[in-house]
Amino acid sequence: MDAEYPVAGSQGATRPLVRKKQGMKAIVHAGGGPDGLSLCDVAEPRAGPGERLIEVGLAGVNYADLIGLRTGNNFLGGRPGDAIPGGEVVGCRIDTGERVVAICGSGGYAERVAAPGNQIFPVPDDIDDATALALFIQGLTAWHIVQTLGQPIKGARILIPSATGGVGLLALQIARSGGAARIVATTSSDVKSEMALRHGADAVIDGNPESFAARAIEANEGRLFDLVLDRSGGTLFAEELAATGPRGRIVSYGTSSGQPGQLSTASLLAGSRSLAGFWLMDFLDESAAALHDIYALYRSGGVRPHIGLTLSLSEAAAAHSAIAARGTVGKLLLNPKGTP
Repeated sequence: MDAEYPVAGSQGATRPLVRKKQGMKAIVHAGGGPDGLSLCDVAEPRAGPGERLIEVGLAGVNYADLIGLRTGNNFLGGRPGDAIPGGEVVGCRIDTGERVVAICGSGGYAERVAAPGNQIFPVPDDIDDATALALFIQGLTAWHIVQTLGQPIKGARILIPSATGGVGLLALQIARSGGAARIVATTSSDVKSEMALRHGADAVIDGNPESFAARAIEANEGRLFDLVLDRSGGTLFAEELAATGPRGRIVSYGTSSGQPGQLSTASLLAGSRSLAGFWLMDFLDESAAALHDIYALYRSGGVRPHIGLTLSLSEAAAAHSAIAARGTVGKLLLNPKGTP
């Protein structure tokens, strides 16, 4: 027999009871790339020790999910063999009805998911579900690579590659709100360039590694950069380092090229440059405070997430293909309630 649980609405109003079903819809990965994703009927999850069940309102689609399909590690707690992808969700706790965002590690592409209690955070009543999810993993990443590891920001000249992705677009706005003197962004199309300029970039260049440092410096009025945000590694990393000025900082938060950047420590000595790595899971204890600051910046108009696509759960493969083709801007979301 189905059990019923009270759930609060998105603005604090009472919603009809959530009916806890014996089974649910979920995306299952059978192997390979996006073509291996399919909508299936599966048993609903059971909460383990310290976990809470969440009725999923929206699931976030991140580049880390694509990495997880290839390697079994999405860097959010997913493990090899996890059949249901998806590392972050917004929804309602089934036991209390509280609206929350959560890092679930895996299992997020589903109607319900279990998540560790220390990776669940409340959503204020004035923040809608889509905004909350867009400001969650990508917002926390952008906040920490700029405000935590990138300081000082005020008066800094900053280079932000892939500036219209989910992280890049938020990092651009956070840096602008923090008083950056000049921001140079990289994009891959005219449409994306226009978006970066609208969100605070002073100049935009193509992200092709060839002659990248020279083009970035030219766009920066002939000056080297105080802060560079690296998400790709690979051959571009050496170009980014060459564009970094004395006492400048590189914050590396990804290897989207598929290859790590190569570095000789001797290249940091002259100029007293520094390199910091970032992994969100190392900052979980600071997430509640950071989300409070991010929500405050959102309320003041200092940051506005861009929701690129909201698709039904059954369209997960299309969402992954769009990210792989670098044809997206902003945040991608999957809606279990839009699934037949």
